[in-house]
Amino acid sequence: PCEVVLAQGSAYYPTGVRALFPDDQDLVKLEAEGYLGHALRDSQGEPIGHLCVLTNTSLQIGAQALPLMAVFAARAAAELERQRANEKLQQRLELEKLLASVSTDIISLRPGQVDNGITAALASIGRFLEVDRSYVFWFSDDGATMSNTHEWSAAGITSEMGKLQHLPVEMFPWWMERLKRFEPISIPSVADLPAEAGAERVILQAQAIQSLIVVPMTKGDALVGFIGFDSVQAPRTWPEEDITLLRMLGEMCVNALERERVEKKRAQLAQDIQLLLDSTGEGIWGVDLEARCTFLNKAAGRMLGYAVEEALGRNMHQLVHHSRPD
Repeated sequence: PCEVVLAQGSAYYPTGVRALFPDDQDLVKLEAEGYLGHALRDSQGEPIGHLCVLTNTSLQIGAQALPLMAVFAARAAAELERQRANEKLQQRLELEKLLASVSTDIISLRPGQVDNGITAALASIGRFLEVDRSYVFWFSDDGATMSNTHEWSAAGITSEMGKLQHLPVEMFPWWMERLKRFEPISIPSVADLPAEAGAERVILQAQAIQSLIVVPMTKGDALVGFIGFDSVQAPRTWPEEDITLLRMLGEMCVNALERERVEKKRAQLAQDIQLLLDSTGEGIWGVDLEARCTFLNKAAGRMLGYAVEEALGRNMHQLVHHSRPD
């Protein structure tokens, strides 16, 4: 009878409701005989529930019962809508607080900590939104393959990262077509994917995924990967807020990985320069605008009588000019 109420707005069965709806196990358990129900609708007219009266005997009502039921239903709907709005606001505030915390953590990551930091961020967001799996995929430099580089899975959900390495992107034309247009991919039901997404449906069902959402990750105008959520235990519809959240989290991940790449490149360059300087027998050092030593090769250290570590950052004029006895 609940479906009838939501479709028609109200329903009244004075007697025999179990016989009319024999598949409704709740009616059987409650030994219901009479039924009166009215739909609950929000301020936009969308159904959000229903209010009903069940009796174990025949339900006989007067002429005022249905209008009175409508009044109660309207008040109940307004209160339910208010509660849901408050819950949504509270959840949004908590999510904003979590995002701020995640952003601070990612920004403060040092080279060598980024991979673990991204996984921790995926875990925090995944637990908050109660998804079954959250992950990042990264494309190879030539764009020919993609690999699952970071993953978090909820308790009881298997990890799939080890199976998802160096996958040829040409195997997933439907998927890649959307990502290359920088579009999010929201799939409420993997089983209902169109025929042209057959390859995608096979690999997703092999992971027992029922629903998912992924968002492209970009660096400038280039597609570098994607970030997503999986729902394994039940189908799920993904609201616009989840897409926005994934975009923000994806940007944080790209920025963190790019910072790490630049820092590693800078450290390697510094190491190469130092090796080059140390390979010459000439004494070479450099200073900044305040005369502080920025680099010193081993030959210069031997000539001046200082270890490299002793000289770095110190004022070279004070260190070697007019103050050190011959």
